[in-house]
Amino acid sequence: MSKETTRRRESHFYGPKVYLCKGYSGNLWHCTGGFRRPGRTQTFCGRAIKDGLHDPRNVVPREGGTVPVNYCMSCLGLLESEALDQLIYFAPINFGPNGTFAQTSIVPVLKRRQPLLLGPKKLSKPVDKADLEDPDAWSTDGK
Repeated sequence: MSKETTRRRESHFYGPKVYLCKGYSGNLWHCTGGFRRPGRTQTFCGRAIKDGLHDPRNVVPREGGTVPVNYCMSCLGLLESEALDQLIYFAPINFGPNGTFAQTSIVPVLKRRQPLLLGPKKLSKPVDKADLEDPDAWSTDGK
């Protein structure tokens, strides 16, 4: 695990790009890149990369891309800790009765309470009317 995954991230919405690659077995798609493997030298599950890197936008929507048997389950499990903008690409993968990747991983993130996004709990005090400046006093109209 890289140091980037242990550091506190500024946002869980945006993050580095996640790529797909074939492992040495040649039949499963593995994930690499993102917060977990920014160097893209290994897959999320620790295997070496056999072929080049592929964009998930080109792999997942294609024929057989929505079948979870074609993906490494360890990599898909570790993918849940990546940024939300990267998880969207894997949304159509269908896990049968459990639903799609979007229903099992993305929707719970969007439904949870996020106090930082809802605003501060302590509101600041409004400025007294006596302290407000007259807008005509500082206008640049020259009147």
